[in-house]
Amino acid sequence: MRTPPLVLAYHGLARVSRAQDPMGLMVPPEQFRAHVARLAARGYEFVKQSEFARRLHAGEPLSGVCSLTFDDASVDNAVLFPDLLPELGVPATVFACPGLLGKPYPWLPPETGIRLMALEELRGLASLPFVEIGSHTREHTILGEASDD
Repeated sequence: MRTPPLVLAYHGLARVSRAQDPMGLMVPPEQFRAHVARLAARGYEFVKQSEFARRLHAGEPLSGVCSLTFDDASVDNAVLFPDLLPELGVPATVFACPGLLGKPYPWLPPETGIRLMALEELRGLASLPFVEIGSHTREHTILGEASDD
């Protein structure tokens, strides 16, 4: 069975209506579980993003390697990951925006109740051996809208 390398980029795990989340940033937790189960059944090895990058730069084979990433550090990552990731036996990499920690989620209406992690929540998540934290720019700059400066 052909197993190309994969980097799956998620934002968060929550049930949010399409009307409140037109970009589909949130994935229901059961759908995430199904994604992981299907890839595990195909023999994928799950690694943190830093290990994926190390292997890529070292020229090591990446067939069958998968990295699960989560952009923006939404609070559901801090709430669900301590139990969910060990249960599934997979690591994840969370890319946080340091300048937005603790603020409302920029692309979801406040009534969803989804916000970005506060610093203490991010520190707690970072202390888990199966989670790594990366930076996703300070303020989540949209590069196509940024000035040349």
